[in-house]
Amino acid sequence: MDEINKLKEELELAKREVRCYQKFTALSSNVFIVVNRNLEIVEYLNESEYVYNNRPSVGTHLNECVREELGSKLAKKLSRAFSTNKRVKFEVTVDTKKEDSMWFSVAIGPEGDLASILVEDISSIKQKHKREIENDRLATLGVMTGGIAHQFNNIHNVVLGSLECLSFIEDQESKNDLVEMAILNIKKASNLTHRLLHFARPSDREVVLEDLEKLAKGAFEFVEEQFENFRSEFIIDNKISQDNFKVKVEAALIEQVLINIYINGLHSMVDENDREVRVCIHADHDSNQLYCDVSDKGCGISSSDADKIFTPLFSTKGEFAQDNSGMSSLRGTGLGLSISKKIMKEMSGDLKLLSTGRTGTTFRLSFPLVVAGEVSPDSNDSEDEASTPPNDLKVMIVEDSIENRNLVKFYLSALPGANVKEYENGDVPRDELESFSPDYILLDWLMPEVGGDVFLSRLAKWNPDALKKVGVITGNVNEPSLDKWKDDVKFVLKKPVTRNNLISTLLN
Repeated sequence: MDEINKLKEELELAKREVRCYQKFTALSSNVFIVVNRNLEIVEYLNESEYVYNNRPSVGTHLNECVREELGSKLAKKLSRAFSTNKRVKFEVTVDTKKEDSMWFSVAIGPEGDLASILVEDISSIKQKHKREIENDRLATLGVMTGGIAHQFNNIHNVVLGSLECLSFIEDQESKNDLVEMAILNIKKASNLTHRLLHFARPSDREVVLEDLEKLAKGAFEFVEEQFENFRSEFIIDNKISQDNFKVKVEAALIEQVLINIYINGLHSMVDENDREVRVCIHADHDSNQLYCDVSDKGCGISSSDADKIFTPLFSTKGEFAQDNSGMSSLRGTGLGLSISKKIMKEMSGDLKLLSTGRTGTTFRLSFPLVVAGEVSPDSNDSEDEASTPPNDLKVMIVEDSIENRNLVKFYLSALPGANVKEYENGDVPRDELESFSPDYILLDWLMPEVGGDVFLSRLAKWNPDALKKVGVITGNVNEPSLDKWKDDVKFVLKKPVTRNNLISTLLN
């Protein structure tokens, strides 16, 4: 009887192993590999085209059959796993021609002279997280809309008022002040537009060194009107004296996190008379961390809710608010804090509830501290005078806006004898281009019918050397279609462009 029961147990175990194998192989992107210390394949399951570029076989070196972007990381991680005899886990992205890039989670388990490698497809998880972030961004953009309109109305009022005053004020010094004020506000509008595009378009974003105080102020500018409506103070207390203390992040994502926390802080003070959101930036040199503590003077978070606030879809607003609370009139998605925490984790940082009580709540954003060297100023802000211009320059302007074409022609009047030819889009006939033979081509990027991308593609076929005569002037220098041309053209400038900036860039 014991032998029969034992056989039944072994049969049931075998059935479970078969079911596990069938389940694993049904996920065609998942791969299991066993290698020795020489990285030769001992055993494998599945032959996913996203993992292998050549068909695997027992005895083949791992790097001979797996994709290059995966193989280079695998070799380093396997070496570490064998030397430490500890499990190693990492994530890697693989580009595919058929669809979007795929994400894989790779787990390495060393055991003596062998190591097992499990490559698991996590693309759907990554895509879901990406959609969550984008949905939250859309919700955040909705919150920001009023504040952005408010800022543009103020800018418009200053520029229009300054220009109107120029028509009747005779004092030259006052005229200069008005012109300077108008130019300053136009630059503010340009900067606001650029930041808004950067926030809204994922393709524009990249991980770079950023000033944390600048990010905190930038996020506030997007929701400044909400603070005015709530009659709330906003204070930044920067305790860092060194200018070169930076964080390495995607600016738009951190602004998204800060906006979520600012708005939550405002909403928590709906029933309070004394309203203030304070940002304190400080560093911990022992742990090499940079902190951004955001505090409010709101109602606080109950002990029963404190453990749930980072849970997706958990909310204390609207129908979930306490009875007779002003929070019941407010609305929230219940996703802001959970997504913000994920974003901070992706940036190698963290978001925590530092303290809460009847006098308010403090959230802490923590970042790895980066000590940056001196950063060269942005070329677009340079106002250096140009070198002595040559005579008889031939310049072709390709721009759909007649106002911008006229402005550029006015700028070029500083060049003696400049010969200018203009087109309203990139549909420039080849014979006209060759007969005019311009010294420079000033090209707008986004134009109707034929844009900058198509124009450069044609120019590359007709005369590749002429690409070095092209200067792209556009409102969005991070346009994805422009990236592939940046190394081929003479320069790329972001609108608005000043006269000195254009002339000096052309001639230097």
